[in-house]
Amino acid sequence: MAHIQLLILSILKGIFMSSNSTDNMNNLERWVYGIPLPDITSYELLKQEVYEHAKKDYVFFLFLIGYVNRYLEGGITENFRNCVFQLLYDLLIENKVVILFIEKNTLKAAHWNNTDDIKQIIEKIRSKWEMAGTEELEMNDIIWLTTPSDLEIKDEDGQVIIKFYDFKKRSVVGNPVFIDLSIEIKMENAVAQEATTIELTSFEKFMKDLKQLDETLKQTFYFKHVDEQLQINFKPQITGSIQVEGFLQDNQHLNKFDFSFAMPSVELSPLSRQIESVMEVLS
Repeated sequence: MAHIQLLILSILKGIFMSSNSTDNMNNLERWVYGIPLPDITSYELLKQEVYEHAKKDYVFFLFLIGYVNRYLEGGITENFRNCVFQLLYDLLIENKVVILFIEKNTLKAAHWNNTDDIKQIIEKIRSKWEMAGTEELEMNDIIWLTTPSDLEIKDEDGQVIIKFYDFKKRSVVGNPVFIDLSIEIKMENAVAQEATTIELTSFEKFMKDLKQLDETLKQTFYFKHVDEQLQINFKPQITGSIQVEGFLQDNQHLNKFDFSFAMPSVELSPLSRQIESVMEVLS
């Protein structure tokens, strides 16, 4: 992660070190046109491409500019900027991304939650962009878009058995905070998938329990959905592995998918870090 951040910073510094404003704009246009992006024939496709990029990696602002430029087929104009702001607004209002401000010198991330006033967020970006003048996207801070990474629970063969993905924080002010997500469970030739909603505090407890189990290899605990749609039990074995078992049900509780598999204890720490990463983005 730090290596990627430093690489991006070195690229940006190389682009914007020139003191000549015309050169800065020319460098920007060359960089934008040089980004190898797919053809984007509609605004909906533009949103989807940026969202898919954010799911795989950070979308820092130059790449966001590149996507919009490809959609508009070139041209750094006022319409171009308005399209950038509209894209950011729509992605936020649809709860698809989280905006981060990364301080150049410290690499410290300031998170902007989707529950904040989205128009205020857009106006803050607009103000910073205008203050940056012709230096454009240096903007004192670097804007990144991201989505939470997937959570994966693997068996002893390294196969992903349980996956949590498509995390979206609900835009509701106050507590409790709810997270919409999808769950997929694969057992041999059977697969179960469900969309559900889980309280953010449940993931906080999940992370604490995992860390304690990793430290002691003695604690038995379970992670479950408040409506009994999902339950995962973690039971340490004398062999050193963790027995993981439970069930996933549909929203109507008409169909139930049971699962049971052994998880190596060395996977506890990586899983805990995955949850911590998701919490950082969603909290």
